[in-house]
Amino acid sequence: DIKRRIGLASAAFGRLSRIWKAKDILVKTKVRANEAMVIPVLLYGSECWSMRKVDEQKILTTEISWLRGILGVFRMQRIKNDIIRTLLGQETTLLQKIQERRLRWFEHVSRMEIAGIPFMTLHTEVHGTRSQGRPRKRWIDNVKSDLSQKGMQMTEVARLVQ
Repeated sequence: DIKRRIGLASAAFGRLSRIWKAKDILVKTKVRANEAMVIPVLLYGSECWSMRKVDEQKILTTEISWLRGILGVFRMQRIKNDIIRTLLGQETTLLQKIQERRLRWFEHVSRMEIAGIPFMTLHTEVHGTRSQGRPRKRWIDNVKSDLSQKGMQMTEVARLVQ
């Protein structure tokens, strides 16, 4: 789903190429157009994604290529990504937005009634044997890492939400 969303958002970005190349449109207006017409296409359903490092890297790469396209800066010019972000006033990355949405969704599901299917799905553990190899990264693993980045524990958040 992540690759599909990146493709759809990139297609939306490409359809707006006249806006990005226009010299008479302010950069601030271009950024707002990007936030209104491209970013929502990518972020649709992102609160449910189970993301790996590879997926995070693809999203960051796509985002910075969009920002470079808005500014009209090519990679050959060797301008650092941080400078491009400051020029456009982009303080948060798409990964941070996805993280916020994921935590908001976790809070929402945690507040649901205990007998509800979403709550039970979130807090149910399956017993039995699993296949060989490293376990796949689950959505709740992403939530736990998001919470640890913010300096919080899962039990603390569950208590606060209730």
